[in-house]
Amino acid sequence: AGTYAAALLEALGVEVAVEPNTKASYDFILVDGAVDAVPRELIALLAEGGRLAAGVNERGVTRLVLGRRSGGAFGLR
Repeated sequence: AGTYAAALLEALGVEVAVEPNTKASYDFILVDGAVDAVPRELIALLAEGGRLAAGVNERGVTRLVLGRRSGGAFGLR
């Protein structure tokens, strides 16, 4: 893994995937950066009950969000 966040997670015993495996389903995905919207491709990689953390740009301000996949739907907090 090439980022500080990935190295820290690996040190804590968390499996880190730099390039997503399209057949896998993950319990947690950390986006190490900010996005304008959470990519659907990442949401599709989440297991049922899986969570995703990212910085989302909203009107020029980055807001940290946590989302969960449940019942085929995905919601952010």
